[in-house]
Amino acid sequence: MKNILVVDDNKDIADMLQITLELSGYKCMTAYSGQDCLQLLSQNNFDLLLLDIAMPDVTGVDILEKVKSDPKLSKNKIVFITASSPTNNIVNNLMKQGALEVVKKPITEENLLKIVAKYA
Repeated sequence: MKNILVVDDNKDIADMLQITLELSGYKCMTAYSGQDCLQLLSQNNFDLLLLDIAMPDVTGVDILEKVKSDPKLSKNKIVFITASSPTNNIVNNLMKQGALEVVKKPITEENLLKIVAKYA
């Protein structure tokens, strides 16, 4: 069973994604802050991280940098799901740093499951 970590400071969005994934047969955990994400990463192995970009304190970009610079965490795959409208330069930069994809919210259940099936 694939293990997914959903990270979003909007609890409603994170919980909705978790429920959708669990009903589709995935094991899923949620973190509502970047700090919580880093703690869960230190204690668990995940097949895929679904990260919000804009979060207070520790952002999704901060987590990407931490994951990709730490040999113990670098195998984690990251897809960003964001409400912001990142420019092509920002998206390209995130991809160069190791993100697999940047998806705009709102995300449909169908699109979510396609992305998870593709990368997890």
